[in-house]
Amino acid sequence: MTQASARSDKPTARRRTCKSLALTLVMVSLALALPASASASHASVQGPRSSAARLNLNDIAFAAGGWAAAHAGTVLTAASDATSAPAITGFAPTSGPVGSTVTLTGSGFSGVTAVAFSNGSYVSSGWQDAVFTVVSDKTITATVPSGAVNGQLIVEATAGDLARSAASFTVVPTVTLTAFTPASGLVGGGVVLSGTGFGDATAVSFNGAAAKFTVNSTTLITATVADGARTGPLSVTTPEGSAISAANFRVMPALTSFTPSSAPAGSTIILNGSGFDDASNVHFDGAAATFAVDSDTVITATVPSGAATGKITVTNLGGTATSSTSFTVLAPTTVTVGSFTPTSGLVGSTVVLSGSGFSGVSKVRFNGGAAKFVVLNQTLITTTVPFGASTGTLTVTTPGGTATSATNFTVIAVAPKLTLKLSGPSSGVLVLGNRVTATGKVTPSSLAGAKVTLIVQRKPVSTWLKGASLTRTVSASGTYNASYKPASIGSYRMKVTVAEAGTNSAASTTWRTFKVQ
Repeated sequence: MTQASARSDKPTARRRTCKSLALTLVMVSLALALPASASASHASVQGPRSSAARLNLNDIAFAAGGWAAAHAGTVLTAASDATSAPAITGFAPTSGPVGSTVTLTGSGFSGVTAVAFSNGSYVSSGWQDAVFTVVSDKTITATVPSGAVNGQLIVEATAGDLARSAASFTVVPTVTLTAFTPASGLVGGGVVLSGTGFGDATAVSFNGAAAKFTVNSTTLITATVADGARTGPLSVTTPEGSAISAANFRVMPALTSFTPSSAPAGSTIILNGSGFDDASNVHFDGAAATFAVDSDTVITATVPSGAATGKITVTNLGGTATSSTSFTVLAPTTVTVGSFTPTSGLVGSTVVLSGSGFSGVSKVRFNGGAAKFVVLNQTLITTTVPFGASTGTLTVTTPGGTATSATNFTVIAVAPKLTLKLSGPSSGVLVLGNRVTATGKVTPSSLAGAKVTLIVQRKPVSTWLKGASLTRTVSASGTYNASYKPASIGSYRMKVTVAEAGTNSAASTTWRTFKVQ
């Protein structure tokens, strides 16, 4: 049976004093009704109590010479049909937050009408009635009520009997996060959090980003907006649990610098600041730019076509940051490729290009093959001969256009070497059941990432049939082996190719034939 006290007021010292006085008056009346010649040391009164409720008349104050003085030590025993008085022998757990369940053990619980959490005071702040369930005469479950304080547990029975626990119950503070100020701010700024249960806080986060913080009191925390923080809720964690704010804290972006300070449309600009993780827009004087978020503090943006000189802005969920200085948009510069050195080389070798207008370079190509490059300044570029490159002109592309070299760069090809190893009575003959092995030797190391493929075909009559194709991926210069076990006798041929993944072969050996007997 689940119950909650129906009393509108908390028990008070006056209420218990009145009960005690009423009982005393009843006993006195009974005592005065006894004849003066009574010699029994005890008087039995049939009334509402049948259990051993004994009243020693020595504890009742009468005028000197009264009946009690003459019958000192007389004890009245009342009888009743009521249950025995309750007693608490223990409870578990010994601590918990508001709303948690506590199990009381003892006896005489059948007639319990109220369970309270008390600190020993009968005032409203020290006595909190709890919702409870009488499980049996020996067990009660109760819910820690709102406003409960550390102290004893108390049960009260119908007859007004009270039982108190010997030990105190500890109310664990519940952590709540009710407010924070300001509602938005920059990374590194301070925020004051308000709530409850902050005393043993172990963590504070801004939308999942861990922040530095100081616990000022059980209701106040001062935190610093964390690096990498994004707009979202705040949270406080304690050993008792976590609390999350109902509202979002808005992380404002900051744009502290950019480089270079001027460039033509199509050029790459590096923006520095904070709060970039959830950046949604970058504008150059109002013109939308394409960009990539490298980190919470760095953005790489491209000066958009049609942009004019003006401020750069970065926008995220928390707001918009504007640069303190203007970015200058330069007119497109005509690009030229004057010369390059060396004029020939292997795949992977370095080539230096000289020219002009090397600002905002987006592509360098060897006869159409895209190459890796580094712009040293407006007149110099270093680049690497790409895998698969062929002899032809070099081109450089910028926002100002594409420039082509007047002369060709000669690519020195490196063909793979093939070593054919056959087992059998004579060269060029393989005994059925054995393997043929081919070796592709790859140099230089710049071919790393290429594919070395052993191709084996069979000609049972007059036409070569498509056969096995075994591929090994090159991780560095060196030797790569592939072997094949023919399934039947006949004429076979094999060769080795070297190719970049996804492209046609860049080099190949000639076919080598052999027989399987």
